[in-house]
Amino acid sequence: FYDKIKNIGGLKLWQTEKRSFEAHNIRPNIIMQGSQLYTIINFIRNGDCGCFLYESTMAGLMKFLSIPLDPVMHTNIGLVWKKGRYVTSQMSEFIEFAKGYWN
Repeated sequence: FYDKIKNIGGLKLWQTEKRSFEAHNIRPNIIMQGSQLYTIINFIRNGDCGCFLYESTMAGLMKFLSIPLDPVMHTNIGLVWKKGRYVTSQMSEFIEFAKGYWN
């Protein structure tokens, strides 16, 4: 599993992963770092690598094995949109939901 690792999820996640590998004297063969989920999922489908993704990213992808990080890692997210520009009704509904949920 540790032969080939793909990384997605931002700097904080990567720093946490790196410290954990170093603490266990593991040197993964990192072949890709990126944010294109479609490309990363296709690499995983080939079956010759592992990947670090946020749990929510894997929702609905039942053919993959998920192993939770221990200890659990928490992160902050942000939602950004350009005010004064056209926003679809669905996006507007989501923005209002997010404001209410996280405020």
